[in-house]
Amino acid sequence: MSINPSTAFALSILLVEDHEDTRGILRRLMERWGYRITSAKSVGEACAALDREEFDVILCDIGLPDGNGTEVAEYLRTKSSIPALAMSGYGTETDQARTRAAGFSRHIVKPILAEDLLQLLRVYDAESPARKAHESLA
Repeated sequence: MSINPSTAFALSILLVEDHEDTRGILRRLMERWGYRITSAKSVGEACAALDREEFDVILCDIGLPDGNGTEVAEYLRTKSSIPALAMSGYGTETDQARTRAAGFSRHIVKPILAEDLLQLLRVYDAESPARKAHESLA
């Protein structure tokens, strides 16, 4: 399972996950696929990263130690319309409606299958305005 993004362009992803092992596994996996990953483990770190950098996609856990992932999405929506994917162990219709209302594009129920995540990221990679701009210059 690999992708071959252009060496001059790689989708930039903000990964927000407080569980160290999960964050490490997801980071290594997505880096192996060729994506550029910035990690945060809290709402505060995620918002600081959003102030510092521009991202193409956000992958955000809902349960965070200093708040809720929906706070990250709400903050993001004051700055950008990039896709934001919620990750949660809870996947009821109410949970999914709550994350959509906060500004998430998708709600992914944990555990996440690598193949499913790669498929989603490929879609966002192909649709990325930065990718399209890069390819139009090539």
